[in-house]
Amino acid sequence: MPAHDPLHHLFSKRRKALLALAYQRCGSHTDAEDFVQECFARAMQLDWGEVEKPDALLATILINLIRDHGRRQQTRQWAEDGSGFETMLAKVSDQSPSPEQRLEHRQALGRVMAAMAELPDKRARIFRMRRFQGMSYAAISSATGLTKKGIEKHIQRALSDLREILRRQDVGKRRYFPDKDS
Repeated sequence: MPAHDPLHHLFSKRRKALLALAYQRCGSHTDAEDFVQECFARAMQLDWGEVEKPDALLATILINLIRDHGRRQQTRQWAEDGSGFETMLAKVSDQSPSPEQRLEHRQALGRVMAAMAELPDKRARIFRMRRFQGMSYAAISSATGLTKKGIEKHIQRALSDLREILRRQDVGKRRYFPDKDS
């Protein structure tokens, strides 16, 4: 490639940044060098006439090369010894709650629902809209005609009331609701 070629200039200018990016992603200086070299080889095959952001394109090519390499490595490991697949299955099964945890969660939800039955209707309705249905303050405002401040007050009072009801029921020290509405 001639030294006056604009692509050569871009490679010279961006090489260090691409090496840093590759090293950050793969953790190996040798692999980073290989990825950057392959990135440049692929970039040379492109028509650069219509590229508006060459730096972004080079970074995208590099990141995709590293991802593809990682996928091939993982597939190779799975094919060789099956351990990758077993590890993945173990992670998925570890994320599922145990039968005891599911029962505990179901019982806690039952206690909260029973406590909600003691709330004033309007307060319980607004609390359900926000916490169970995930409605925004704007949507709740449209449905109820209340201001955002009024909705916040009802939710805070509902939380306070529920805490008190659950304390009276002596359900233990576990906190069912955070102090602030999220």
